[in-house]
Amino acid sequence: MEHLMDAIDRRLTELGLSPISGVVNNREQCTRYISRILEDHGNKVAIPFQDTLEQYDFRVKHVLFSFGLGIVLAPFCHLEDRIQAACRREAPPSFLYVWLTVCLYHDFGYFIAPACRSAASLDALDLAHPIFDAGYCESRYSRRLYEAYYREKYARHGPDSEEVGDHGILGGCVLFDRLWEAGDPHRRPLYQDICWRIMEHNIWKREQSLPPEDPFSEIDADRFRPIGLSEPLLYLLSLVDTLEMTKRFCTYLDSAADKTRYIYPKTLGSKVRVEVTDASITLDSSEMERFIRSNRYFDGIKAWKRGVTGLPDWVQTAVFQDGGVFTLTQP
Repeated sequence: MEHLMDAIDRRLTELGLSPISGVVNNREQCTRYISRILEDHGNKVAIPFQDTLEQYDFRVKHVLFSFGLGIVLAPFCHLEDRIQAACRREAPPSFLYVWLTVCLYHDFGYFIAPACRSAASLDALDLAHPIFDAGYCESRYSRRLYEAYYREKYARHGPDSEEVGDHGILGGCVLFDRLWEAGDPHRRPLYQDICWRIMEHNIWKREQSLPPEDPFSEIDADRFRPIGLSEPLLYLLSLVDTLEMTKRFCTYLDSAADKTRYIYPKTLGSKVRVEVTDASITLDSSEMERFIRSNRYFDGIKAWKRGVTGLPDWVQTAVFQDGGVFTLTQP
C-alpha cells in the first residue's frame, strides 16, 4: 500500500498531468491548476472559483483532491474502461476527459448559487437549453422527481443558504445550458450524459414507502435502485464523493491569521494508505484517525466512517471493516 497523496501524484504523472500535492492546500493555486487543465482539454466553461465567497475555499480543494482520487480508484472493476465505453458517441472521448468534466463540475451548483438565489424552481432558472428537452440520453430519475427534489431542498434551506435548491441539480442544469452554448456541438450528447450524472449524484434514498402518486416514490424504500456498474460514471463519482475526506476535515480559510491549528488536504492524503486492484479497494485510515482524534478542533471521523460503511445502502458494493482498514469489493 502507498500513501494516497503519493498515489494521486504518481497516477497523474503517468497520465502526463502535473502532481497536485504542491497546490492542493491553497485555493488560488488550485484554481490555476483547474483552469489550466480545463483549457488543455477544450472545456470552455470556466468554474467561477475566483469569484466565490471565502467560505467556499475548502470546496475548491475538495474538487481537485476528488479528481486525483478518482484517477487512483478508476482501475477498480475496470471503471476506466467501462466509463470510456459507456460514453462513446460519434467521437469517443478519453476516460480522462469524461472524469475531468464530471468531477471538476460536480459541485458547480455551490459556486453559481449567489447568482441563483431567487430561483425557487427549475423553471425559474429560465435556461435557453433545458437539459430535459435534449433527447440524447436518459437519466435514472424523472423530471417530476428533479423538480420536486429541487423545490424541497430550496424550501428546506431557504434562499439565504449557501446551497440553492439541490446543488447537484442546479449545477447540472446550468452547466448543460452553458456547455450547449460554449462547448463543441458534436459533444452535446456527452455533455447531457455528464450533466445527468452531476444531477443524480446528490439524490438520496427515502427510508419510507410512498404511494405511486408521491413525486418521491421512485426513490422510496421499495423502489430506489442502487447505483451499479451499469452506470460506471455515476458509480465512480459516488465512491469518490463518499471516500474523499478533505471536505470533512479541511474547512480552513486561506486568509485565516492563524492556520497552525488547521488540517490540510496534503496532510490528510499523507495519512491514508491505499491499494487498488480490479477486484478491490483497500483504504487504511488508521493513521488519519489517530491524527484527527488528537486534534481537538475536529470531530467527524465517526461520520466519515459511517459514510464508508453505509455505501452498500445505495451503491452496489460490499464494505468490510477491520479497525481503520476498509476493503470494498463487488458483492
